[in-house]
Amino acid sequence: MLIRDRYESLMSYVMAHVVFGYIIARIGYILLCNFADMSYSGLSFILLIKCVLLSSLGGIILSFGIAKKLLGVITDIFIGIAMYVVIQYGKYTLSFNVAIGAVSSAILLWGMLRIWFKRVRKKGSIYKIIFGRIYHYLRFIRGYLGLISMIIIIGLPICYKYVSDELYEKIYINTVQESNGTDNNFFRDNISMISYIRSDDSWNNLSINRKRQIAKLIIQNEIIYLGIPEGVYVEFVCDMPKMTWGSYRNESRTIFINLEVLENGSAEDSLNTILHEMRHLYQANLVDIYCRLSTEEKNIAYFSELRKWSESFDSYTTVSGDDYSIEEYMNYYTEAVEIDAREYAANNTNRYYDAIDEWLGQNAKLD
Repeated sequence: MLIRDRYESLMSYVMAHVVFGYIIARIGYILLCNFADMSYSGLSFILLIKCVLLSSLGGIILSFGIAKKLLGVITDIFIGIAMYVVIQYGKYTLSFNVAIGAVSSAILLWGMLRIWFKRVRKKGSIYKIIFGRIYHYLRFIRGYLGLISMIIIIGLPICYKYVSDELYEKIYINTVQESNGTDNNFFRDNISMISYIRSDDSWNNLSINRKRQIAKLIIQNEIIYLGIPEGVYVEFVCDMPKMTWGSYRNESRTIFINLEVLENGSAEDSLNTILHEMRHLYQANLVDIYCRLSTEEKNIAYFSELRKWSESFDSYTTVSGDDYSIEEYMNYYTEAVEIDAREYAANNTNRYYDAIDEWLGQNAKLD
């Protein structure tokens, strides 16, 4: 039986870590996903298992030569889960992290001083005394981390869901619905909110949180309009390179939107940026399909545009900040995928405005 107060052998202690680690990690992962949408990475459960194994290994090493208890197993597992939660979403709850860090630093410093300056009752080798105190301090850290891990596991998801810091946000957006561009139920249901992006007067009066909410709605509508088979990860960031309003990373299916554009840019710039990056997502999806075609199929004239996009992605020139030459910028500007994305964003910005104007006109008549 693995459920016991003490474990006599190292093997049974290790097995308890493995079995209970997997069970508790699985339950914890499901609860976190359902509560705070913490499943944005397809490999997140694997990361959780790695964290639990790492913390368990540390706990097993520290338990060498002393009683091996079930409480130690549970402590190690919760430390691993807390590590996972911090790694996944710690950067979105900076205020919470600072508070926990300050309290932890004070307590750990107090514990170190208390153990280090404790009176020596039995004389012995100075090296033995130093080693013993370091060992006892590590055990003190383990016990404290077990306690603080419970606070992190409960408190951090709550902070992420309800009081996340405004500087960062990463979410997964997916809308499965058949429609035709701006003529769909989703757009009609949300046009009253989306319409704020029609003019600078209405857009500039909104908070950054409300602007992000509208950006999410537009991204959802674009997923429907473009028929994207899967969703997309969206990250609103404040530390992008100068003059970079947005970007798309195909490896992680992530669109990055510069908060500076939403906060201080015009309504048209904000809408144009979102549409531009969504077009890159669309291009990447089609190129993925194109790359699975045979050589003969790729040569069909119908796929000539996809061939240009594929070549453009393969030799893509990236520019950011101020450190680039005119030649590098022109290479970037004339990339096939950039030309297409600019045209799409410009045309569909007008399409959004036309749809919003029509809705506003209809409401004016009703008034």
